[in-house]
Amino acid sequence: MKSIRRLRSAHNRRSLLAAWALATTVVAAGCAGRIAAPPQLSTAGAIAFHVDRVIRGIAALQQVAIDGEAQKVFSTMEARAIVQATEIAAKTGVELAQALRAGLAAQDAKEKALATIRQALMSVPKQLSPAARQTIEPYVTIVLVSLMLLE
Repeated sequence: MKSIRRLRSAHNRRSLLAAWALATTVVAAGCAGRIAAPPQLSTAGAIAFHVDRVIRGIAALQQVAIDGEAQKVFSTMEARAIVQATEIAAKTGVELAQALRAGLAAQDAKEKALATIRQALMSVPKQLSPAARQTIEPYVTIVLVSLMLLE
């Protein structure tokens, strides 16, 4: 009887986290529907707008990993892999912002930063179980789409 309760409890936690992930993804996708930066922003402001989107997406991905591990949706190793990838991506996101502020002279730095973020995030699903991959892939996709706007 206890094992059935545990299974139901684990299933409920996974269902709740999946529902939360889906709801967050729908909201984020709705926000991402606005591709262009607001027209009143300067060029630097538009760049900052898009970089902010990337960094927010990385933060959401990291939070899903932390919450998922707490709810036993992700193993500790899976959560650690996601968090490590997001730390690399976030650090590189700051470098990306600096490269974009520097302008055309920093084109190589921009390309390197975009490639590093993309590589870090695309490596995440490969390290996860199928169930964990299904939960995390929408977040990775949102960040990758945001990255395309900076290319």
